[in-house]
Amino acid sequence: MGLRDKGVRSLADYQEAQPGELIEEIDPALVDEAPQIRTVFNPERDAEFAEILKRQGQQSAVILRPNPEQRGRYIVVYGHRRRRACIANQTMLKAVIRNITAEEAWVIQWSENIDRENLTALEIGRAIQSKQEELGSLSAVSELTGRTIAWLSKYRRFAEAYDAEGPAHDLIDSGVTVSVDTVTEVYSLQTRSEAGAQAAAQLVEEVRADPLIKVRDRVRELSDDAKEQDGKPRSKPRKEKPEAPADDADTPRSPKPSAAPGSINDLLMTVYMKLIEEKNGTVRKAMNAIGEEGKEKIERALKRFYSKGHTTTAADYSSVVVANLADGTFGQDGAGLFHMIAFMEGKLGEKDGFELSDILNKAKAQPADG
Repeated sequence: MGLRDKGVRSLADYQEAQPGELIEEIDPALVDEAPQIRTVFNPERDAEFAEILKRQGQQSAVILRPNPEQRGRYIVVYGHRRRRACIANQTMLKAVIRNITAEEAWVIQWSENIDRENLTALEIGRAIQSKQEELGSLSAVSELTGRTIAWLSKYRRFAEAYDAEGPAHDLIDSGVTVSVDTVTEVYSLQTRSEAGAQAAAQLVEEVRADPLIKVRDRVRELSDDAKEQDGKPRSKPRKEKPEAPADDADTPRSPKPSAAPGSINDLLMTVYMKLIEEKNGTVRKAMNAIGEEGKEKIERALKRFYSKGHTTTAADYSSVVVANLADGTFGQDGAGLFHMIAFMEGKLGEKDGFELSDILNKAKAQPADG
């Protein structure tokens, strides 16, 4: 019997206490966390959240289910951060206990994170891999989640690309792109043949030299070159058509985490949240949040955009900005904002005038959405 069979009209019904339900106070030490779909957490944000709960109290109950393996213990369905905050504050946890199966709990967690765009592409891919192994087929995962097999297969392959190491992994890890389509195309190229693997490695080197390169277009060109070397016909020319927004497009619609923990985009998103979205955000706070190694990484990445801006001619400047706004390399928030400001500062500044603090302060001066 599934959630709909139990009369649940929406997932919100299972994410909050409903009228008439008993809210109990449970010792958080008796509450366990099953493996989550999300794998990227921010301990500093957890500490800040715990401090808020200490001042304001727990405003809403968490949802628990009985632990089927240990009588008297429970497992979190919804409200993991509140549980961790209560442990940190040594306070009782307000909770509603429901008889939910492990599979139902997984579907609730999956849907909540997917709907809110809280998951990275890598987390989605690994969750699909795990659930496919458990259920035995991708079609079973499709039936459980309501997603098409094609969609699930694409994200699963993204996780395979990251785990396999090589050029596709490097594109993700360096923050060049978090586009599932682009990464899986590069992975297909690198695993096709020796010529394909060499072409994929060449792409990574080209992107490192020029961060504004159109990655997907270049992948297709190199793929055709590799096909020719392998004695296969080149692809038919693609008809140009406007790209519709997609779940995995490069263009950011709202600040998102990157595809992999520790990547450049992940670091830039941490800086963005600390600098712009938090009240009283400062450059020092943002830098402290990522540490010296993180600072060095984003400094190297943004310096490439600065250098590219400095060497772009006045005649090409507008077209480069427009093109990179269109494909999501530049943007109004997140990593795209830092890329664009570094590029523009490079155009206005001296060749060796790059200063990370200047870029971050310029980003801080931009009005945040909403």
